[in-house]
Amino acid sequence: MASKCILVNQELTNYLIFALPIYLVELLAAIAGSLYLKKVPTHNISTKHFVWFLWFTVTVEAIGTYAPIAYFEGFHFFAFLKGTVIEDSEWIYNIYSLINASFFIYYFRFLIKNELWRAVLKYLLVFFIITSILKLALGNEFFNEESKYVNLGGTFLVFFSIVLFYFELLKSDMLLNLKRYLPLYISIGVLVFLLCMTPLSIFTEYFNQKNSSFVKFRSHFYLYSNLFLYTLFILGFYICSRKTKYS
Repeated sequence: MASKCILVNQELTNYLIFALPIYLVELLAAIAGSLYLKKVPTHNISTKHFVWFLWFTVTVEAIGTYAPIAYFEGFHFFAFLKGTVIEDSEWIYNIYSLINASFFIYYFRFLIKNELWRAVLKYLLVFFIITSILKLALGNEFFNEESKYVNLGGTFLVFFSIVLFYFELLKSDMLLNLKRYLPLYISIGVLVFLLCMTPLSIFTEYFNQKNSSFVKFRSHFYLYSNLFLYTLFILGFYICSRKTKYS
């Protein structure tokens, strides 16, 4: 019994080392975004939606902690979850992954002025949402593992949206004010995060206790990628709140 307690305590320590910094930086990014909205009254609607999305992310992360809490406390208070399909929180994060990808496609589409590309992104987004819902509803991934279709399909479309956004940026006069252009910070953070994490999502089946080396590598990589992503958001909010006209 004692050795089991030591093992659980060690697992809890490892979990907190990786989970707490991520949650903290997500919370700080949401707070920074809210302060930005108050300080920059000329922000556009997409920026407001982005800040709301940051708070939505914080909320999802808070709700998703029920699974590790239940595991580490031995399902004493969460006995009604043990053995059910929602014992793990994969279902929450599969829904979040779909919303996350859809939001960033919407966000960058909003910044694109070319009507043709806006229409293309609109129909691709509708197709992605419908097919993702069908895949999650009819497949067996929803409660058990990360959906590769949602992750890879969403990554491709977000990447495509960012590329179109960059092409349009090159043709605009915004190049003279990039340092104080908030969408640039958001696009860089999202793009780097996707390029780092997407290859790992392909090998999610190796993320288990039998492959401790991969679990450790993925956990570290996920931690540093999230720290980079949300720190860049915070930096963007700070820099762009200083006498900027662009948001």
